[in-house]
Amino acid sequence: MAVAGGKGTLRLHTHGLLDLLWVPGAILEAEDAAEALAATMRLSAGRRLGLIMEIVGVTLEAGARRQLRALRFVSAVAVVGATDVDRVVAASITRGNPCPHGFFLARSEAIEWLRGRPAISC
Repeated sequence: MAVAGGKGTLRLHTHGLLDLLWVPGAILEAEDAAEALAATMRLSAGRRLGLIMEIVGVTLEAGARRQLRALRFVSAVAVVGATDVDRVVAASITRGNPCPHGFFLARSEAIEWLRGRPAISC
């Protein structure tokens, strides 16, 4: 499903994981992040699932970072990026969040990491 006015897509991955893919080059504001998080909660239907969040080339405004740091209803977050800038963006949204999180350069590594995690909530 499209989220944030088409800036991202959200789906339930075949491995039972939530998959949030932001469009490269998107500039995300607080409202975009809030809409994506609400859609994620609806799609998970109360289950504590792992979340893959792909952020290649995405710019996060301060409000979007705050929204994403508040993510507490998943079991873990695997952020996928391609550059050192993406790594810094990932750190800005996971800093202070008690959810297990990791940064990965490949989706396959992120999926493997999430599938190996216990189903606990943050």
